[in-house]
Amino acid sequence: SGEGYIYNVAGSETLIQYAEICNLGRNASTRTGVETNAVNGNNSAEGFLVNKSDAHHNYRGVRLVSNSNNSSANSEGVTNSLIHDNTHFGVDLFSADNIYVASNRSYDNGNIGMSNGSGADSNTWTGNYSYSNSSYGFSFAATGHTITSNYAYENTTENFDFNGNTMTITSNWAYGGSTYGFVGNFLYNSTLSSNTAVRNTYGIRLQNGSNDVVSSNTFVSNTGYGVFLSNSNDNTVINSNTVV
Repeated sequence: SGEGYIYNVAGSETLIQYAEICNLGRNASTRTGVETNAVNGNNSAEGFLVNKSDAHHNYRGVRLVSNSNNSSANSEGVTNSLIHDNTHFGVDLFSADNIYVASNRSYDNGNIGMSNGSGADSNTWTGNYSYSNSSYGFSFAATGHTITSNYAYENTTENFDFNGNTMTITSNWAYGGSTYGFVGNFLYNSTLSSNTAVRNTYGIRLQNGSNDVVSSNTFVSNTGYGVFLSNSNDNTVINSNTVV
């Protein structure tokens, strides 16, 4: 059992709401619980929304590949859902642009709780919780994201991981259990402000990036460094942060 999955393609309009999605894709690692491919929310009668649903014990919970414009303006995206106990990622965006991911809880997954992979640009992540996952809480690659008011805690390696360009990272919380509250590796031209990291090893670590701004953040009771820069962080501005 576990070979089946839900697959949505270009031209389809899909609403998954009040659904329980489980035991899908577990024995087919190239598939997921729910996967959608090349669905453009700006096209007539085309779109994708998972809302108020429970995706658990799948290979991945919800994966969007090459989608676009499943945005809040189109009342689409991945929202208000529980995504947990999946073998691999909880939520996974890959080459998917202008996607809205909001007010979800992703936990106890076997890899990353919530992932914004390569080629997935200009996405909005807000009000999500990602905790007790076996790797990162959140992982963000690519460019142009708005990342606000998300919470990560008790993830195995890192709570928030950033690798990309031109991100706005504001009012997020990283709490305990991880080596890094926030880590940027090859992060460029991005702003991290009004974030809080408590009881990690490092509050924030930036390495191999440039032209970032780290301001008005709070770092409390981290066992190593509150703020740590390494390698070539050229023109990075650090100001008005609180380290306790």
